[in-house]
Amino acid sequence: MKIKIIFLFFVSAALFFLLLQGKSLLLGQSLFKYLPQSDEVKSWNTYGTPQEFEGEDLYLYINGGAEIYHEYGFSRVVVQEYKNRNRKSISVEIFEMESPKAAFGIYTFKSSPRGKELALGNEGRMEAYYLNFWK
Repeated sequence: MKIKIIFLFFVSAALFFLLLQGKSLLLGQSLFKYLPQSDEVKSWNTYGTPQEFEGEDLYLYINGGAEIYHEYGFSRVVVQEYKNRNRKSISVEIFEMESPKAAFGIYTFKSSPRGKELALGNEGRMEAYYLNFWK
């Protein structure tokens, strides 16, 4: 079973969000449908068009950091930028991993025990610049 990971990175507001869900829900489906729409996130609007990277194409998106995702079992990622009226921006990344073990592995790599624990997904942590969780 593959898992998807949602990453929400606030470039200015500095927040990171991670969600994992079962691949059985995603078979043959694009990850684009899991991206928040502008009407779902108040004061934030999509900026540009969403992008999707699969397999080795991850190196086109993450220069110098893709290796760790591949080591944990990367499948694909979809990315969308958002901006608000104050010109703060958010980058939402939804990663799909090959297994729950792979998803948990990348979650533990990306999160820190110093983060504030949150009741989000199976395990959630608010970091200084990120909100991570997996399910």
